[in-house]
Amino acid sequence: MFVDDSEDERDLFAVRFATECAELVTVASADDALALVERGETDLVVTDFTLRKCDGSDLLRRMRALAPEIGGAVPAIAATGWATAGDRDDMLAAGFSEYVAKPYSRESLRAAVANVAPLLEHLRLVRQRCRECSAEQRALRARLVDRRAALVEDRERRALKNARPSHDERALGNREKA
Repeated sequence: MFVDDSEDERDLFAVRFATECAELVTVASADDALALVERGETDLVVTDFTLRKCDGSDLLRRMRALAPEIGGAVPAIAATGWATAGDRDDMLAAGFSEYVAKPYSRESLRAAVANVAPLLEHLRLVRQRCRECSAEQRALRARLVDRRAALVEDRERRALKNARPSHDERALGNREKA
């Protein structure tokens, strides 16, 4: 996903990198980006650092507050057109996985993505494990429901077996004996 409040930047990014991405989504705001990240389907975020209303570090902070399988572990690459000597270190210290200066080339973005590749694999493993845990939890829940139903059925059977016959049943039983 590419996040930039400039429509021209989003269009340029889409033209340059659409063939590089399996599925490229561009959005104009941190709120739009976060909504997509929360769905748990975003693998990588490249965001302009100086967004209106909510800058890149705010977006990153909100992402990191999510559960890892949803968005908390999604690698994020900061992009800025106001590059200075210490920006890369500042962006990495802020929690970004990588940094690129605008105007970026295919090579610089490829290099940044290559640097976060191990994080992408980690994200894939986290999501896989969460799916496995969810499947295990569903199976456990089903076993518990089955076990509870069996216990209730057993309790009802024992209650019927141990139940005292009613007055009418005793009278009927006495008549049959006679």
